Amino acid sequence: MRPDNRPILTRVEMAGRRLARKYFPQKLVSALEFDPYDQRAREHNAGALLDKMHNEPGRGALETCQRILAIMQISYPTTKLVEEYFSSLEIVLGSMRQLENPGQLVIGLGPGRCGSTSLAAMLGTVPNSCCTHETPPQIFWKPRSEQIDFHVKRFRMLTNSYSLVADVSHWWLNSIEQLFDQFPKAKVIGLIRDPAECAMSFTRVQGFGKGSYNPWATPRNGVWRSGHWDPSYPSYSPPSYSDKSPDLAKLELVTRYVKEYNAQLEKLARDASDKVRLVRTDELGKETIQSEIFRIAQSQGKFATWQLNVRGIAEGRKIQIKL
Repeated sequence: MRPDNRPILTRVEMAGRRLARKYFPQKLVSALEFDPYDQRAREHNAGALLDKMHNEPGRGALETCQRILAIMQISYPTTKLVEEYFSSLEIVLGSMRQLENPGQLVIGLGPGRCGSTSLAAMLGTVPNSCCTHETPPQIFWKPRSEQIDFHVKRFRMLTNSYSLVADVSHWWLNSIEQLFDQFPKAKVIGLIRDPAECAMSFTRVQGFGKGSYNPWATPRNGVWRSGHWDPSYPSYSPPSYSDKSPDLAKLELVTRYVKEYNAQLEKLARDASDKVRLVRTDELGKETIQSEIFRIAQSQGKFATWQLNVRGIAEGRKIQIKL
């Protein structure tokens, strides 16, 4: 917990504040404080941010891709955003050598606070790779076709140029079967962490007390704040004691989420044992496990004792959005 009891800002919140300061006049900064489940509000913000970006001085295709991904992070993949992104991505990839055979696609899964940043960094050490952590747009817990279609097209383009393409994000869990349909050779590395440890780590990041963040509670609950990322998690009805003991109630909800996520991930591993490899978070630093991960990625990266974002999320911000 921070000395002033405020929650640690997540990457999404930081991106939202940066974009608000950059693209919105002061009187419109509050426009980003919208109901994350309001589709019209998300699409409105996407258009407004894109218009502001167009009013800036000229930029290269790579920077345009990165800016649009940042906009999608706090809004929605609207038709205009998607068209402009892929138009710029074609320019970026046009200067790269095209592979004779598509590169390997790897998806990292886990509830969060489970070593996902470390896994993304590990995969990113593979030469000629494009490996990211939570590349926008987020996929809702109840996935939208626009979100999945965007990532499928992006992966298809990137695997023509990169030997390894990976994204490590909790939100792939409910969309992985659709991804397998599009990429039959794709592999999944699922991270499993003890639910109690994982839940406590989550609460440190989301903050404490009334008014802190709780992505796992139903919106407009009167106890906790909502964030732009909330729809990518399941929503549970708050316990009856939430108003009096918000921290205990939040811990109950996040623990339920982690247990249910792990159970679903374990079922996926049983049903698709040829595609899914589960790894316990506390074993991620072992060289034998890393060797197995690189074997799955079909490329060799660097061995290291990966323990990023153990006490916060600052190290995760160093993993930049690439494309």
